[in-house]
Parts: sequence; structure tokens; C-alpha cells
Amino acid sequence: MNDIADRHEKAIAMALMGQRVSGSGSQWHSKGDVITDTELVECKATRSKSYSVGVDRWNKITDEATTVGREPVMAVRLADVNRKPVDLIVITLDRYMELTNR
Repeated sequence: MNDIADRHEKAIAMALMGQRVSGSGSQWHSKGDVITDTELVECKATRSKSYSVGVDRWNKITDEATTVGREPVMAVRLADVNRKPVDLIVITLDRYMELTNR
């Protein structure tokens, strides 16, 4: 795992009061990167100025989260070397509406 991804996973686990998934990405049985009581989080970090979330990737995360009885969440870090990283959380609109009581 590269340094930026490792720091990102640690930061997300701490922020969400979750646990890093041991062997995530390298073991068929280790889904997601961080797990909490209610979410399975897939972490993606890049030094690029953008990151694309496609439907295939989102469906994979959703399937993995459903398998372990958690909500799917994607955490994206855009890490510009000259600035503080931008951390984003991706969830569905339906989930956002539930969380904000709308």
C-alpha cells in the first residue's frame, strides 16, 4: 500500500470510529477498507486533481456492504502536494436524505 492510501485509511478509521480491514484489497474475504458498526467504507486516495466514481465501482461497494449488513460509503482523498488534502464522502442521495431527515 502506498503512503497516501495508508494515511487516508488511518484518518478515515479514526474519524468514523471504525476499524481498518486487515488485508483489504488483497484477500477475497476482506471487503472494504474501514468498517464501522453501520458502514463499510471503501477508501480511494489520489494525487490527481480529480477522481471518477463509476457505477461499476459503486455497485461493487454496495454489494460488499450489503453482504456484511452495512451501508456503503466511499471516502475519496484528493491530495494536492501543495495544499491540505480534500476529503470527500460519497453516499447515495437516498441515504443523505435519511441522514438529514428530509
